[in-house]
Amino acid sequence: AWSGSSPFSRDNSLNTRIVASPPFVVRVTDFRNPFLIGYGAGARTLLFGYYVKFDVAWGVENFSVNPKPRYYLTLGYDF
Repeated sequence: AWSGSSPFSRDNSLNTRIVASPPFVVRVTDFRNPFLIGYGAGARTLLFGYYVKFDVAWGVENFSVNPKPRYYLTLGYDF
């Protein structure tokens, strides 16, 4: 989701940032990929009546993979 103009347009909040260093104010346009994706793997099991889920995932932003993975451990009921 985004606010304002299309994420593919030149003037949007994703691609434009303001750098202020008195007495100058600079508007920088950096064309970035608006799609955020990720991939990973996980394991599921049932332990003492609770569902235990463990996942590891890597994010991809602006066509580069984040080298540091994210780990998720979830305890809960069936959904």
